[in-house]
Amino acid sequence: MLELKDIKELNAVNHLPKDINCNQRIILDTRLFKVLLGDDDAGTGNVKYDFEVFLPDYGINLQRGYVWKHHQQNDFILSLMSGRPIESLVVVQHEEKEDGVFKRTNFIIDGKQRLLTIRKFLHNDFSVKVNGSEYFWEDFSEEMKNFFRRCVDSLTATVFYSDWMAPMTDEMKIRLFNYYNFSGTPQDEVHKIKLQNLLDGKEEELFFLKKRGSVSQPWLNHQQVKQLTDIANSLAEKCVGTSLVVVTTAGNVTFDL
Repeated sequence: MLELKDIKELNAVNHLPKDINCNQRIILDTRLFKVLLGDDDAGTGNVKYDFEVFLPDYGINLQRGYVWKHHQQNDFILSLMSGRPIESLVVVQHEEKEDGVFKRTNFIIDGKQRLLTIRKFLHNDFSVKVNGSEYFWEDFSEEMKNFFRRCVDSLTATVFYSDWMAPMTDEMKIRLFNYYNFSGTPQDEVHKIKLQNLLDGKEEELFFLKKRGSVSQPWLNHQQVKQLTDIANSLAEKCVGTSLVVVTTAGNVTFDL
């Protein structure tokens, strides 16, 4: 029988300290438009933006690269301009004190694709389609540009707070990422499993058979590679048209079945 406690155990945010400081659906930054319009990913002044979120404890970035396709870019920009509900960003807001000056870094846990899409649009990297016509940012009237700026500056976020006295750990950031980051474009299975395995302390993973073009890339030791070679040979007749990809520290091993 499914119990409520079973569902709560699935909720990764429950593994965070009960007293963690958080505000939901607040305006993130009234200067956000200027930050995204600028040439520097980090932002300006004493407030910086980190879209990669490097995890020094594990030596990897929390975030994947930019993956949105044009139809997703188009739909998001139109949704933003037309007043449709936009899911709140998720940010870890960390403050440091240097020489008596407070400096803030906004680590983007959920919302990188959306924020970088806005940046790309402001840099005329893609157009949006309205009533059958294509428009770049440079094609917007001044009135339309001011309206779009207000839309960006009013984006809300769920903000988790961190500071130099009680910094949020890399483990907590991973748990937040896993909790919030499985909507929109599905997370790469490798990235998803790798982050979970960091929490679990695992160095090895199971392998997956996927259709060509969307294969997973697990990390396996040399003995497992040998074992998988035998498996691949035995599956060759039954799984024609798929690929088994094994990635090790020594390099990639690909089996076309």
